[in-house]
Amino acid sequence: MKFKSGRYENFWVGNVAAVGNAGGFVEPLEATALHVIIEQSRILCRVLGEGQRRYTPELRAAANRRIANVWDDIRSFLAIHYRFNRKLDTPFWRHCRENVNLAGAAPIIEMYRQAGPSALLEDYIPRESIFGYEGFMTMIQGQRIPSDFDPMVEESEWKIWRSYQERFKLQAKQALSMPEAIQLIYKQNYQWKQRGW
Repeated sequence: MKFKSGRYENFWVGNVAAVGNAGGFVEPLEATALHVIIEQSRILCRVLGEGQRRYTPELRAAANRRIANVWDDIRSFLAIHYRFNRKLDTPFWRHCRENVNLAGAAPIIEMYRQAGPSALLEDYIPRESIFGYEGFMTMIQGQRIPSDFDPMVEESEWKIWRSYQERFKLQAKQALSMPEAIQLIYKQNYQWKQRGW
């Protein structure tokens, strides 16, 4: 499937705001489009609310910067997924691994390669990132991006870590299956409706 990936420089021009895919499109499988719509709606409401249903060019420019940053954050996050995904060895994924430009994620990856999962990586992630440090670390470590950092962990610390892992495994085994969880949600919703909630 061919598509043009990117965003408009400004999602709000004159008295028209390009909401959702009208203002940008990153990839066909992305689940972040809903978040962009929410963020665009939120910023429009905020600007119009603070301006008492009017806006100034400065407010519109600030809104455009904010939405551009949201799109760029998503692009950086997804670039890591496409560049380092090793799950499938197909022509498509080989092309992605060889050609995807990390753009805004490049400094994040370079810092991770040198320092590992340092809390200082937060300085490389935009403050308003919808993924934040935890999201980027999940993506980076989930893709098994190598790091030169050697944490020199002592055996006592490994023992603590292994006990955490065992506890998490036990909790996961005790969790509801997806069908059980959905059935429980339906049952709870039914009970709330019966009570008029």
